[in-house]
Amino acid sequence: MKWQVVLNGNADDLEDLNSIFGSLDLCIFREEDTYFLESASFDKCTNITSLKFEADKLLASINAVKTLVLSVSEPIRRGPIHRIDKGGIRHVYVEKTLTGKYDILARIPTVSAYGTTVELPMNQSMPKWIPLIDSNEKVQRVFDLINQDFNSYVGIYKIIEVVQEDNFPPVIRKGEFYKEINRFKQTAECYCSIGKYARHAHSKFKAPEIPMTINEARDLISKILQIWLNSKI
Repeated sequence: MKWQVVLNGNADDLEDLNSIFGSLDLCIFREEDTYFLESASFDKCTNITSLKFEADKLLASINAVKTLVLSVSEPIRRGPIHRIDKGGIRHVYVEKTLTGKYDILARIPTVSAYGTTVELPMNQSMPKWIPLIDSNEKVQRVFDLINQDFNSYVGIYKIIEVVQEDNFPPVIRKGEFYKEINRFKQTAECYCSIGKYARHAHSKFKAPEIPMTINEARDLISKILQIWLNSKI
């Protein structure tokens, strides 16, 4: 018996993931216009309920690491589930699709001085980050927070708190990123810096000399998280 899960989402994202995840342990592949997810972890699933649970856990990891590497936040969603039995007959399980509103960050191509589009290199460590959701509670927490909110000061603040709780050397006192993290935190905490989007509204929180923009904050935490995740594989 073999399980396959149809993936729905942005076509460019799915094609990028198709080029990244191609191992026996985790594979995203395309058949005509449909993208499928296969995983060795599906082999232990004996029914549709356990398969949905495993697929959703994998998609939570895939969506989190995709957000770090690609300039988009639209999640990849689970579509119909296919079960191919021992006789080669394909059974399709379809359920009602849930819809929702998502904040989309447009994919921004990099253009060279000659006017040609430059393909952004993909992080080859991405497939190795996926299993960390099972083996590391702090990674699980960070992935959950990324999927919840990677677009606001408060959302990013929570994520960096977890990495600092992990005592990751580059983000604690005297670390490589400590000074910039403090600038981000001061910005995020101060109402006079970012108004209603601030973590606090009390006037005791003072703005840094140069407040950090939300785009700078996303770039900073993305760089830190990729280094942090690589340190765990």
